[in-house]
Amino acid sequence: MRPFTVMASGDLHFGLASRAHECARVTSWIAQEVAARKPDLFLVPGDIYQGASTPADRIAVAEWLTEIAEVCAVVAARGNHDAHRDIAILPRLHTRHPILVEEAARVHHIAGAAVGAIAWPERANLGAMLGRPVDAVISDAVLVTGICLIG
Repeated sequence: MRPFTVMASGDLHFGLASRAHECARVTSWIAQEVAARKPDLFLVPGDIYQGASTPADRIAVAEWLTEIAEVCAVVAARGNHDAHRDIAILPRLHTRHPILVEEAARVHHIAGAAVGAIAWPERANLGAMLGRPVDAVISDAVLVTGICLIG
């Protein structure tokens, strides 16, 4: 029985208007590594985009993740640079393996693993949960995004 393998890459900050060549080079290399190593799971713990994405950004990310999801399942969490709902469409891509996107917090059971994913909470949502306004100092101390492999 072979070991369960995971690859991850976060903070891609796709922003093709200013960094098209760099994004294409780095994501191509990542996809090649995934194809060569054939992991069971690929994790993206936030910041797929640099900010609100453009149609060109979304096409580039869709092509990249489709290539990866032909090899293995993908779990992504929304990061603080990802505009609300910008990554929500990614699970609709037609791929061999599923792409799951987390915009809140949840444990996903995928590829034989339990994966905890926490999206970057927005300050207003954090304030609503606490029942009072939240200033930048408190929110910066509390706000995190990420993914962890639970088992």
